[in-house]
Amino acid sequence: MAHPLCVILANWTFVLFEQPCRIVIVGTTCSGKTTFARKIASSLSVNHIELDQLHWRENWKEAPLQEFRSAVDEATNRQSWVADGNYGKVRDIA
Repeated sequence: MAHPLCVILANWTFVLFEQPCRIVIVGTTCSGKTTFARKIASSLSVNHIELDQLHWRENWKEAPLQEFRSAVDEATNRQSWVADGNYGKVRDIA
């Protein structure tokens, strides 16, 4: 299957040329990953996946590794999505 082709323009206008489109936004803490990913997902009308929501439990406890990986695997089991986060633990998935 051919790689999806997406163009992201500087003025926050997004054009999708081919489905599926899977985009991962990676960056440092508080760099605006989630805001940017939400904007892209909304513009493309695709699902937004916030990896922090899948990783952190109540009182900032980390999800067990297998639960986290399973949650990410399930969330990315769609043709098109935009994810944000910086987790090496799931880099092979998203």
